[in-house]
Amino acid sequence: MRFVLNGTHTGSFMGIPPSGRSVSIVANILMRLVDGKVAELRGIFDEAGLLRQIGVLQG
Repeated sequence: MRFVLNGTHTGSFMGIPPSGRSVSIVANILMRLVDGKVAELRGIFDEAGLLRQIGVLQG
């Protein structure tokens, strides 16, 4: 599954104080199903992109 998360950095994230900036992050989730139920879930998102959007990384 691929989706986009949109929001505003209003709380502490990984020790980074809120910036008040809007963010948009693409995420991908892989699920393994067994008998129609999620047996395993793995996800990845663009963490560097998020850090750039909240002003922690340059680029």
